[in-house]
Amino acid sequence: MDEHIKGTYFQARRFSHTFDRYGITAIAAIAHDLGKKSSAFVQYLKADKKIRGSVQHAIGGVIALCDILQEVRDERLIMAALIVAGHHTGMPDLPRLSEEKVREAPQYLKAIPELSQTEMQMIKDILKRFPGLPLGGKSDRKLFLTSKNNRKLTVLPVRNLTSIMSSYLFLRKEKDIPHDV
Repeated sequence: MDEHIKGTYFQARRFSHTFDRYGITAIAAIAHDLGKKSSAFVQYLKADKKIRGSVQHAIGGVIALCDILQEVRDERLIMAALIVAGHHTGMPDLPRLSEEKVREAPQYLKAIPELSQTEMQMIKDILKRFPGLPLGGKSDRKLFLTSKNNRKLTVLPVRNLTSIMSSYLFLRKEKDIPHDV
């Protein structure tokens, strides 16, 4: 599995320079399968009979990104979390993701940050190496992401949506990158 994460990360670095100058794709590539480090997923892999979808993993990477977000307030982590959460199911609703899916995630996924210290450090390094998002420019058209009760969660310049969608599409195709599990 670690080989798959590394392979996806290096492929992301190789291709994303044309559409992502902020490192969002690289962050999502590292975090996208961290949930597979959970004991429940390892047991699932060892089982003789596997029921596809019976063990969650995508939210594990989101939990790791949320853990980093507590320490480093950076909008790129929110964007990467959206990509990671939807890399099998489609782009999620941000308020539902944060207010329901992460909070109600199985306990085995809540241990992912402890199991993923190396990857989390790589993500923090990417945040330092790549430029931050240019939020607040006078000429930027803004996209406001709001929760169901219309509480504003974050504001993203519309031009950054291209990076989000391109990164998302990249990870949707990551099945072509070799897995070692």
